Amino acid sequence: MSAFGFAGRARHRRHLALARRPVSGEILDDGWRMRRSGNDALPDSVQVDRTGFDSGGSPTTHRQHLPISTRVRMPWPDHALPSPTDLAMSDHIFASDRISGTVNGSLRESPKPIAAWVMPSNLIVDDTISWEIVAFHRDGRADPGTGIGRQVACVKVRGSDGVNRTDWQLVAVTSLSSGVVQEDQPSEVFAGTLDISTLGEGAVWLEAEVYPWVGVEASVLRSEDVSSRRGFSRRYYCKDAAKAATPPLVYVASTGNNETGAVSTDAATALAAPCLTVGGAMERAHAVLGSSAGALDGLRIRILDMVNIGTPSFGSYAQDIAGVVIERAPGVSRTTAVAVLDKSFRPFFSTSSLGENALMLVDVTLRLGGSFAFSGETASNLHVTFWNIALDTNGQSQVRRASSHFSAFGLDIVGRTSFSTTTSGELRICRGVTGDLDGRELEQWVTIGCTLTNAGNASLSNTYEDGRIIYNNAFLSPAAGTTPILFNRSAAGTGELGSIAVVQNLFETTDTTSLVNCSLSADNARGDLTHCVVLHNTNPGADGIGRWNVANDDTSGTRRAHGYVTFKANLLSQLNTKGDIFAGASLALADASERTGNFAFHHGAGCAGNYTIYPNAGGGGLACGFADPGLGSVEEGGDPLFIDDRSVSGTGGVYDAGAGDGDYRLAGESPARALLAQPVLAFDMQGQPRGTGAQAAGCYA
Repeated sequence: MSAFGFAGRARHRRHLALARRPVSGEILDDGWRMRRSGNDALPDSVQVDRTGFDSGGSPTTHRQHLPISTRVRMPWPDHALPSPTDLAMSDHIFASDRISGTVNGSLRESPKPIAAWVMPSNLIVDDTISWEIVAFHRDGRADPGTGIGRQVACVKVRGSDGVNRTDWQLVAVTSLSSGVVQEDQPSEVFAGTLDISTLGEGAVWLEAEVYPWVGVEASVLRSEDVSSRRGFSRRYYCKDAAKAATPPLVYVASTGNNETGAVSTDAATALAAPCLTVGGAMERAHAVLGSSAGALDGLRIRILDMVNIGTPSFGSYAQDIAGVVIERAPGVSRTTAVAVLDKSFRPFFSTSSLGENALMLVDVTLRLGGSFAFSGETASNLHVTFWNIALDTNGQSQVRRASSHFSAFGLDIVGRTSFSTTTSGELRICRGVTGDLDGRELEQWVTIGCTLTNAGNASLSNTYEDGRIIYNNAFLSPAAGTTPILFNRSAAGTGELGSIAVVQNLFETTDTTSLVNCSLSADNARGDLTHCVVLHNTNPGADGIGRWNVANDDTSGTRRAHGYVTFKANLLSQLNTKGDIFAGASLALADASERTGNFAFHHGAGCAGNYTIYPNAGGGGLACGFADPGLGSVEEGGDPLFIDDRSVSGTGGVYDAGAGDGDYRLAGESPARALLAQPVLAFDMQGQPRGTGAQAAGCYA
């Protein structure tokens, strides 16, 4: 017996033989099954010419040899028997693919990429705009030229003022983020600085197109096709050369005076006569700058010491495109420049050509002075951006919003707090957030580069919208019995869950209480996974503590039909998927034989290079596991040889809590190395290049 309490039997699926025997058969309409004609021998692979795009965004054809993984098994109760005709492909075939010697009956086509802008917008700019995008797709692969992993072929970005447009800026190589946002784990991004000198002054915006390696024209993600503000839609700026060079300034100090505060483009003049509160500074700016459209755009309110935010005493402030900025004064530390939210802050931004207004807190400390909210207007909601700030929770359990939306680009939490779901506004992005969530829920839309301790159950105000990304985060000591990543439909009926990317995250489970760290349309839930990209996650644990449940079809009264689940190079304590066998043997559902909605995932289509430490919840059997775990995958492999495993330990129901703060890089002799044949990412969680060739499972190279 191993230290893990079982014999450590490893079931490898390496599929290294690639003999190109002629194939006679048909790809079925679901795209992952091949139906043989006659009694031909089981072929090893098929040669596929795939319609797609190159690094310049031009149409091309990629030739690929796709292995055939196994025979499809029969449904419950004949699950011990192989299908006499059907074979499982190692990945999906699309309708636009061409296969030598085989009829392609697939009715599926490659989906659009999953992407997000990951930099602040609503800024005053001059002749350039810097941008960053993350993007994921089920057909990420090694670049044909360099052999380095990349999720999509390229990204194009251009600027527009509604009349004029810049040329497209094409970026086909990812890089580590330049540090605009403070984050513990550096993010791999597509990035550029766009020349917008040909655009007129006033409102300008960025448009983008994201090209997958494999797909047709309809598979290209275009920002102009997306209207959701928190989705991959346009990003707006105000081009104003004068304000970019010399913005209007108001200083705020504990010794200031709201009646005599100065508003000036000259820093010395404004510094000589500070206001007392942020609300008072806005009143003075309103009095000096006027009420014409955009009068307060780009106003910078500079904090000198600890001051109250307060709130203006009357309404109708003219902020249009670029946000009002609350920032620390030059020469003052972030710990000294403290803005205290001592009452609900309603800036009364009541005019905006964008339909919502913008407020930004930059490089200051925000201290909660009570149970107060950032409040927008019903007709013009407020978008509050936290940009490289410290949040002193001061014993308050939640950062509240009312008719307002939050975006965080660098946020250090002092104390404990939560960013929960609310009907009063969206949490649009959490990038570079570090802190203790106090066991409370985190609304997850786009969560990138965060270090989150004691996270509770995840939640979403709209779980069915496209574009959810959970990337490059460390979830440390999740709260007992909770699920930090949770994408399910709970209401009766069926429906798609929307596109989801869960990529290169670390989960350090330390509590001995059973919990599911990641639930993707799992137990007793609803919702179909139609484009779900799960790559390079590391999740140590003990037996089922910290387990992952993915792509189930076991809910009474509701059948599911999961499509494109790409599951590669994950290193997990335990992985479960339940369908017909579990529905029949454990739940005695009358329609158990039809619970095959997880069959593509269950047979390893889109799966490769994964490593599980323990048997699945069914003791390693088919009821909770795989007919084939995917190319190069290892099931029940035992100890993966982490450098310093400080997660929960034990087996057989006897567990010891983990100390935390472990090191989950792999020792050189780890059995979890060299499992994924080719890279799909360029960098690991530490920002180390992944290089070319076979890749280790988990978040570290």
